[in-house]
Amino acid sequence: MKQMPNRKITLDLREIIKMYEDGMSTTEIAIEGNVTSRRITQILKKNNVKLRPRGHWKRKYHINEDYFKCWSPNMAYILGFF
Repeated sequence: MKQMPNRKITLDLREIIKMYEDGMSTTEIAIEGNVTSRRITQILKKNNVKLRPRGHWKRKYHINEDYFKCWSPNMAYILGFF
């Protein structure tokens, strides 16, 4: 197997977290930090940073994922429609 060279991160932990919370993607941070986006994700998870859902920026409409938690006649109709 080909082994990846050991890359040293050029950003501070606080900088990474701040950049992510300010809206930068893990890919953008990875380019600035000279590591992979996967490594940035690992760092954020290890430091208990709440990650945004994948592809959230591509969504055209907001989806209420909790819509079916409390049932009503409208919800039964919508479910029957599908």
